[in-house]
Amino acid sequence: MNDARRVYLRSIGDVHLIGDVPTAAPLKLFGPKELSQLNKVFNHLRKGGIAVTSGSWDRILEILDYLERKKREFTTTNRPPTKEERRRPTYRKQSNRWYERHYQSVLSRVMVIVQDDRLPYVEPDIHIPYLLQLLGELPDSNAGLPALVSVSAIQKIQSDMRKSHYVPALEAEITAHSNVLQPVSQDTVELFQESLRRIEQAVSMPGIEILDMGCGCGVLSLLAAKIFSGNDVRITATDILPEAIATTNINARRLANASIQTTAGGDLFEPLGDRRFDLIIFNAPWVILRPRSRAEIAICDADQTTIRRFLNECIQHLEENGRVILGYSDHSGASALENLEGMIEEVGLEIKNILKRRIQTRSQKRKWETILAYELGC
Repeated sequence: MNDARRVYLRSIGDVHLIGDVPTAAPLKLFGPKELSQLNKVFNHLRKGGIAVTSGSWDRILEILDYLERKKREFTTTNRPPTKEERRRPTYRKQSNRWYERHYQSVLSRVMVIVQDDRLPYVEPDIHIPYLLQLLGELPDSNAGLPALVSVSAIQKIQSDMRKSHYVPALEAEITAHSNVLQPVSQDTVELFQESLRRIEQAVSMPGIEILDMGCGCGVLSLLAAKIFSGNDVRITATDILPEAIATTNINARRLANASIQTTAGGDLFEPLGDRRFDLIIFNAPWVILRPRSRAEIAICDADQTTIRRFLNECIQHLEENGRVILGYSDHSGASALENLEGMIEEVGLEIKNILKRRIQTRSQKRKWETILAYELGC
């Protein structure tokens, strides 16, 4: 546990603070009786405090509605803007951005107590499986302590978990956390489906071991489980984001697929030790830019660093005659594909087959791109 995030809450004891919230901020517990005193909550927040709420969930949400109505009253300075500042063309736009950022920081300090995927001090009972991981935390990051989580973060997760995407290849609805790659590109899924089927037809061994690297929402793990269902398949799914591990677990459990097991999560092959696999599948990040958020980790790879590390390490995790299915795109230009294919050759892998599909994009700068599934072998 990160002791720097441990704070003391009166009447509760030590708690683990989650989110971009200052640990030195004064904490105050607003119980069922105090929830109706909206102005007291407002004043505590305006002074930079953390409001820990308990009681009726509907009443807690009323606090957020109240804060929304008074959002312009949150300010860190009493100095009015000068005439010169008001005349600047960008004044209104910058002012609105500042208020919104400041307001969001205030909202993050309206918090509830979480323990074991539940909100024990909230009525009615709210239970969200894998809640800490969906919040981007490792499973044991709180060391068994109750956690303080912003109400807005709980709302965001509830919203994410209510949404679903129908994936024709699976004939099922898939849930996806907003920080993981959404399963909206059916062309990509179909390309992996075709490649998986090709390999399945060439494999006769029982007990095949498959690794889904960067599992995201788990759609490729579920697809592999469906295609290799007659081979006593065992699938391991891993990702650097705890919220991706949680989403894969939720989808696998909801679709009753016991062949899929997840790691605790980590960077590339780090959580796998010296394990080896008959097949490794990886829909690699294909945009050569630095990710600006957790949601962009799945698509952005500055200088192709992630794909280079993957290729260098995957050789050590392939069984003899093992295969790799690597998804990629020419989004960043032909030179990106040339670099990729050069890396594949450098590490000693052989391109056995390439499946391609030209798809229309949503970008105004580039209306078409080609997605590829490389089938690699030793």
